Amino acid sequence: MPATDGVLLAKWVEERDAKAFKEIASRHAGMVYATCRRILGDAAEAEDAAQECFEALARTVKPPKGHLGAWLHRVATNRALDHIRATKRRQHRETAFAAQNGHSAEVRQDDVYEYVDATIAELPERLRSAVVAHFLEDESYAAIARRLDISPRTVSRRVDDAIERIRKKLRRRGIAIGVASLAALLAPRGAEAVPPTLVATLGKLALSGGASAGAGGGVASGMSLATILGGFLIMKKATIGIAAVLLAVLAVWGVQKAMAPEEPVRPLVKTTTAELQGTLVQSEAAEEIEPAQAAPVVPATDSRPTDESELPAALEGGSISGRVYDEETGEGIQNVSVEARPVDGGPSPETRTDASGRYRILGLADGSYTLYLNTHRAKKYPYDWSENRRLVRISGKEAVDNVDFALTRGIRAAGIVLDRAGRPVAGAMIVRRGRAHTRECGKSEADGTFETYFHTAMPEAFFLARTHAYESEILGPVSVPGEGVDGLVLRLTVPRNAGISGVVVNPSGTPIQAAKVGLHPGEPWMLPPNTQSASDGSFSITGIPPGEYGILVTEPGVGGWTIPNDEVMRIELLAGQIKTGLRLVLGASGGLTIAGRALDTSGNAIIGARVQCDGRDSLYHHQTISKDGGSFEFVGLEEGEYELSAWHMNYSSMNWRGKPTANAGDKDVTITLCGHAAMAGRVVHADTGEPITDAELFLAHSHIDNVVPEMLAESRSVGRLSDLEGRFELSRLDVGDVTVIAKASGFEPGLTNGLVLVEHETLTDVEIRLSPSDEEPITGRVCDAEGNPIPRASVYVEESLDMRVMDRNVATTTDADGAFTIEDPWGNAQFVSVWHPGYAPASTYAAQGGTVVLEPEARVEGIVLDGNMPVAGMGIQVHLRRQLPVSLMYFATTDTRGVFSIGDLPSGTLDINTTLSPDYPGFVCRTVDAIAGQTTHIVLRFERGTSRLEGRITYHGKVAPGEVELCFSTPSGEQKHRTDLEPDGSYELTDLPSGEARLRYRPWKAHSKYRSLTIEEGVSMRLDIDFSGQGCIRGRVSGIRSDDGCLASVWVFPLHVDLFQPSGEVRSCAAVFSELKVGYADCQTDGSFMVSDLEPGTYNLLVVHDTMGWMGFYPENQYISSVVTIEGNETVTANFDFR
Repeated sequence: MPATDGVLLAKWVEERDAKAFKEIASRHAGMVYATCRRILGDAAEAEDAAQECFEALARTVKPPKGHLGAWLHRVATNRALDHIRATKRRQHRETAFAAQNGHSAEVRQDDVYEYVDATIAELPERLRSAVVAHFLEDESYAAIARRLDISPRTVSRRVDDAIERIRKKLRRRGIAIGVASLAALLAPRGAEAVPPTLVATLGKLALSGGASAGAGGGVASGMSLATILGGFLIMKKATIGIAAVLLAVLAVWGVQKAMAPEEPVRPLVKTTTAELQGTLVQSEAAEEIEPAQAAPVVPATDSRPTDESELPAALEGGSISGRVYDEETGEGIQNVSVEARPVDGGPSPETRTDASGRYRILGLADGSYTLYLNTHRAKKYPYDWSENRRLVRISGKEAVDNVDFALTRGIRAAGIVLDRAGRPVAGAMIVRRGRAHTRECGKSEADGTFETYFHTAMPEAFFLARTHAYESEILGPVSVPGEGVDGLVLRLTVPRNAGISGVVVNPSGTPIQAAKVGLHPGEPWMLPPNTQSASDGSFSITGIPPGEYGILVTEPGVGGWTIPNDEVMRIELLAGQIKTGLRLVLGASGGLTIAGRALDTSGNAIIGARVQCDGRDSLYHHQTISKDGGSFEFVGLEEGEYELSAWHMNYSSMNWRGKPTANAGDKDVTITLCGHAAMAGRVVHADTGEPITDAELFLAHSHIDNVVPEMLAESRSVGRLSDLEGRFELSRLDVGDVTVIAKASGFEPGLTNGLVLVEHETLTDVEIRLSPSDEEPITGRVCDAEGNPIPRASVYVEESLDMRVMDRNVATTTDADGAFTIEDPWGNAQFVSVWHPGYAPASTYAAQGGTVVLEPEARVEGIVLDGNMPVAGMGIQVHLRRQLPVSLMYFATTDTRGVFSIGDLPSGTLDINTTLSPDYPGFVCRTVDAIAGQTTHIVLRFERGTSRLEGRITYHGKVAPGEVELCFSTPSGEQKHRTDLEPDGSYELTDLPSGEARLRYRPWKAHSKYRSLTIEEGVSMRLDIDFSGQGCIRGRVSGIRSDDGCLASVWVFPLHVDLFQPSGEVRSCAAVFSELKVGYADCQTDGSFMVSDLEPGTYNLLVVHDTMGWMGFYPENQYISSVVTIEGNETVTANFDFR
């Protein structure tokens, strides 16, 4: 049964239900238009009057009482009569407008329609076709579905998606939206057919959401003065001159000040003569400027002055303007610093946003600029400058407008600072640490409270409060979920009354001036005090809390420290203790030196380059700054080979080309730096050649054929393009091979590869062609095991996730109901992964969508020991045996106590191992069973022995480069010693424990080979091996289909490799499998396979039927395993059947 007008109107007023509004319009539009036409006698005037009737209905906040048709008839009659009266006095009204000090005027809806048209045109084709057909051509969902050969439900989803996008884009332009959703178009019905032009116009009204001045608020309500001026300048049949309009607006400004409307008005960015050379000077609070002092008022929709000749001569040139706003609410963000950095270098003009979030930078010379934001004055919006930059090109005196930034409000962490007696402390500095960065984030308020905002949810955060006399204990780790955290208490109980002093010298005893001296208390790093040495090398640090510290020293001019390489001494300080006479020797303990010069390609010296020296066979890692003549020197080196590199802001990075090496003792080393290169080009539509004006650009210093999400994570974003012609100009680029990539909403990412950047040259006419995307949005919901929604969970579409940087490459986040929509999936997205602090990540297949359930995180905490001594700075890795659609990468580092902690783990069997380090005999691996919601504690211990193994390994009688690994079973798990073969095939492993061992030889271009042996205590052994087996396994796999992309592969492993979990599922770590296998083959189209080059022995065969068409160990794939023994060089037959 059809809903009544009352029910529909209630849905519209209370829920802003677009479909309800459409049904109302369908029932009454014909009657309204016929009423206006009868009174006015003019079709065009009737259209205008009917349009205004439904604008009034869209803006209403209370349902009209009684019969809706009668109410609309009365409104239509009054509007038509108003049109008759307005026609007679329009000219008088416009001329006298400025004098009407106490009267209100309605901003016409016409001024919004042009933006609706533009916004519709920017939609992806799949959304644009649906919204135009439904709203502007009045097609039903069923009709559109039949025409597009899709389901009505898909049409409905596309229309909803389009409405949401249009609303967001209107907010970006600063248009006040008086409703929460967009209404549907009124369809013709009633006494007289509605003209098609009125249908289209009302469709734009619906899509704008009734954006206007608001109900009864006067000209200032809901719209900025700039929008009012923009409306007057394009008002239908307006005959008033520009000067009169300016007078009118100034009068309205006076009315606005007197009326003090309830809704905040978004003031214009006003420029003054203080804006010199492109720098806009504003007061701290961005206060309003008196009208008499203001430069020409700028319309919000066109930030150029009304008369460019009125600009001061110093401000002539181009300009950039736009808006910084809250992505969710559309509200402007005040006091955000916007800086325009010329890509070729030079002064960077800067301004701040006003109360409406608008900014404008004047007096810009021709060229390209990168716009950066700084939100330190808008702390609720923590901003990653590397993620949201804009590339803007200025040509002539053009004004580039609507360069907008949408920022997401951060995640709040709040608490209070108390003294020992529990009293609030004002003015305490708050220090916080997230995943990788530590920063000061403001001071506590007068009542002791503080708040700080994180860019993304944090599984582990640390907090500290500090005054000149006391600081708190470090609070953490604290989980900061998407909804934020409150109630943090920081008590100032630790006195800061210890200190150190001494002198910094080089290994020869010469004092060093301007060396940086700091303290390292261990993780987490919470910005301990530091200083620089004086001209006589002396230094002093006071205000230190008691504790154990490493003292760090770096060369003059080097910015930060590398731990533990820059640690020269360890000390323990008691409360109030002052240690004096410390002698800090800057330089390694050896007696050798590497010295040389940093030069450019013309042989000119480079002064101020940061030169780095890395030990090839040790952890030595130090930096220095090149001095006069480009000279540099590293002293106190041990014997060995070192890798050198240098960096200077005016030269190309050496990361993309070979780095020179030197031996300790070399004193005439040359490091050559190349200058920068440049690039210019366009981003265009692949089918039409039309420019794409809003695209993000990436550079990869390699040859890339296909774009995948992981590749973008490894590429360098150079900013977001904002250019009407789709052009870009990039300078200060590193020389070498490069691929440039573009990504834009509604398009598949595109690239241009095979490019070579040459020093001091500009590569021109680079064109990136983007094809429209036909991918459907991916939708789903995230909840916990009890079905409760999880808001602000991060959603990803990558095939592997690095848990250290989960704030990168987030496709979207869940809303308050746990729902998410990925509007523009690309790259044939196969998986959707979800993560939230306190939970383990979970994944599903993109095609399935649906609900993703997150389980509580499992944690593993432990300690790494060398014998009984803690090992600091040791890397920890985790491999999951549980099958997941995506690969999860977990890493940690031990602190000064040798302790590590890893969270966000899924339940199941985990392999945890230390990373290989030159200072330790190998690495330790242990298998543990992680339990959701619980913490597992382990010990990883290096067992040092006195045995030694050496020998020579060949492959079919020839040396084949590769690595040798010797594996032992110990009480702490497996301990592995690893080394690379020397050029002659020899190897050596030392500090070996005794016992049964397994040697694995892995040639770089072949599969692994194994040999078992026994290591005796305190014995030096020699083992020469020639792996020349010619055994073979061949057979056929039946029950697979090759016509639809389903494949099968055969993997061969030694018998000791554990392929299955206790549940019977295959282990998921394909990377480990790939490393351990001794043979592999893909099945042919007839199912046949052959694995050759096998040594005699017994093997596990694993046959994988890739039912999903994806190579890898996925849950949906099917598996068959078997054990096969090869004697000598025989061929063994093994057949398998999946039927």
